[in-house]
Amino acid sequence: MNKVGNKTIFAVLVCCTLFSTRSVVSQESQIDSLKTVVQSGKQDTLQVRNLNALSVEILQNEDISGSLIVSKQAGELADELGYLRGKAYAEKNIGMAHYYQGDYMQVLDHWTKSLEIFEYIEDSQGIANLSNNLGAVYYSQGSNSKAIDYYLRSLSIAEKIQDTLRIASALLNIGGVYGDTPNDYDKALEYFNRIPKYLPALDEPQITTSYLMGEGEIYLLQGNYKEALKYYQDALPLTLNTADNTDNLTKLGIVEFKMGEKQKAISYLDQAYQNAKENSQQLQMVQTLIELGKVYQNDDFTKALSAFKEAESLANEMGIKFELKDIYEGLSMAYANQGDYTNAFKYQTQLIVAKDSLFNVETDDKIRGLQFDFDLEKKEDEIGLLEQEAQIADLQTKRQKYVIYGTVLGLLFVFVLAAGSYKRYRYVKKTNK
Repeated sequence: MNKVGNKTIFAVLVCCTLFSTRSVVSQESQIDSLKTVVQSGKQDTLQVRNLNALSVEILQNEDISGSLIVSKQAGELADELGYLRGKAYAEKNIGMAHYYQGDYMQVLDHWTKSLEIFEYIEDSQGIANLSNNLGAVYYSQGSNSKAIDYYLRSLSIAEKIQDTLRIASALLNIGGVYGDTPNDYDKALEYFNRIPKYLPALDEPQITTSYLMGEGEIYLLQGNYKEALKYYQDALPLTLNTADNTDNLTKLGIVEFKMGEKQKAISYLDQAYQNAKENSQQLQMVQTLIELGKVYQNDDFTKALSAFKEAESLANEMGIKFELKDIYEGLSMAYANQGDYTNAFKYQTQLIVAKDSLFNVETDDKIRGLQFDFDLEKKEDEIGLLEQEAQIADLQTKRQKYVIYGTVLGLLFVFVLAAGSYKRYRYVKKTNK
């Protein structure tokens, strides 16, 4: 399970736990219906809920800027009405729009505000949801320890309120994080194995598919091909007519080849290639061609060369570097098996260049992660300073009030003394007279 592939599988949970899947026609009908309700509605809490619902529908229709406008309107109206739950969902929806824009600092800002409001109004479902989503942001930026903290919090709350969807989502996400590190594969399986008992009550094929393929991936990485095959086969009917089908077929081909079933491997990989080609899944085409090349490289040079060369052309066209490394390694071995050491050396040289390039990419990713942490700490420091300034301003205001109160009381005291002295003066004067 490479880093990118793993994140791709589990990042989808942020979307699938927030949105349902509907046809485009149904989506547009729902948007039009909500727009009509919003335009004719009163400026009350129901209007806030309708605006929030509309912003989600618009975002699901891939109109990010339109969704931001509506969710901000919902937030402003919620502020006017003092409607905290509506404000929390508005902040959540604003954050989701920024998530699709890749502006993760904005995402953290709005989702943290949303989480704080849910905590204040003691909305456990909202807390579980936002904790899960914040975990996804940290995970996408390489902050795995913080991601685990948020996922575990989401899991704990979801278990208390028996929210099976969020329990399954949190377990899947935690397993996904642990699946990044070979030393943590057993931990990944520990969390994955807690998911099945929640699946019957859920009508969420994406979660079931991600669970089966995620567990299959861990077993594949551990070299337990028999178990990996079982999970990938169980996932296959669920992936039909979905974007996951090509990946599932490719993984089945890999496992069958590892188990020595070459013809079965070729059958699965050929299906995967055709599926990817029909659905314009170019990355999956490259990955499937690489696996076909590996199957053929030892005993059918012509087919191996054809598969690797087509993969190389597509990979260069797409500018993807990780796959080029595997392609050059395969080509070098294929030519070496033919005794063509000139070409073998040529692709070995290109393999070294590709590895150097990948090292630079990984370094850039680490720098990006460190920059993200730095920006986050800086932001937290700024918030801390603002809070301190607010506390100082509050104390100064209180101090000014105390000064005013003291002055007024002092003047009152002087007035009372003066009045008493005047009365005594009149009394003494009258007595003397």
